[in-house]
Amino acid sequence: MKRFLLLIISVLLALNANAQQENKHLTFKGIPIDGSLSSFITKLEKQGFSLETTYDNAAMMKGNFGGENCEIGIYSTANANSVFQIIVAFPKSSTWASLKAIYNKYKDALTKKYGKPEVIEKFYSPYDEGDGYEMSAIKADKCLYSSKFYVEHGIIQLVIFNSANIGIAYTDKINKAIDEDENDASVYNDI
Repeated sequence: MKRFLLLIISVLLALNANAQQENKHLTFKGIPIDGSLSSFITKLEKQGFSLETTYDNAAMMKGNFGGENCEIGIYSTANANSVFQIIVAFPKSSTWASLKAIYNKYKDALTKKYGKPEVIEKFYSPYDEGDGYEMSAIKADKCLYSSKFYVEHGIIQLVIFNSANIGIAYTDKINKAIDEDENDASVYNDI
């Protein structure tokens, strides 16, 4: 009877360890940010996204995210071909008020889901918020609005791009480390 109980406990522990292994990656729309670029594209296509173009280690898709038609960039490691980052780019805004409202909407939603972010929100000289030239500052890279959420399996970062739109980057911790190792190896091999 003891052997039977030990066998059952061993099987349960093995199943639990396997389940934990599967949950080691950050997710995007419920999909673990892992696996090959082509398999990730297929999973997003099943959710209604359409493929626009592919590159060596990246793809661009379009689809609905947060109620908006967005562009989605998918990036994978060069050698391991493991997806490590997803970037959602929302449509451009024509005014600072609308851009900031969208930023704050997603910042609030992400904060409710992931907790307090690391925030940097500022303009650089000669620009200031409220001077009426915020959109000029954005296009001149004189505005930094970023909220970073450090979560268990990676980083989620909300930003205002210099193209006057909002982006959210989902970066998986494990596969980003693989990408950095591959890049370091490439530099090391070249020098």
